[in-house]
Amino acid sequence: MRRALRELADDSLEERIVERFVGRLRAMGAEDRERIAAAAREAAEAIRIRTAFPLSDAQRAALTDAIAETFGVESSPRFETDPELVAGVTLRAGGVEVAWTLDGYLQDLEESIREAFHETAQTGRPDDDA
Repeated sequence: MRRALRELADDSLEERIVERFVGRLRAMGAEDRERIAAAAREAAEAIRIRTAFPLSDAQRAALTDAIAETFGVESSPRFETDPELVAGVTLRAGGVEVAWTLDGYLQDLEESIREAFHETAQTGRPDDDA
């Protein structure tokens, strides 16, 4: 699935991923915002933004503006491309990371399938909580 997603990604998907990540940053709760802001202030290095694809200038500007507005930091983030992400964006400030990736969804799905399979193997039938 990861390989298929990598091959299917296009500019419009990448734009939506950045828009979604910016929206999640802005919707973050106060406690999470402060935790990341504190990590950004304390870190000797710039905030790092990793994406599976190269960002356009407009996408970089949108992310930089969202970081400044959300966390109250005025430093320019360092942008990196990492094709291993499949599709998504991660932000790292010091030791704190925020991510919105399709790979994360796939990992959650994989774990859910394993749990369901394990449960079925133990009981001989799926869970009927409904």
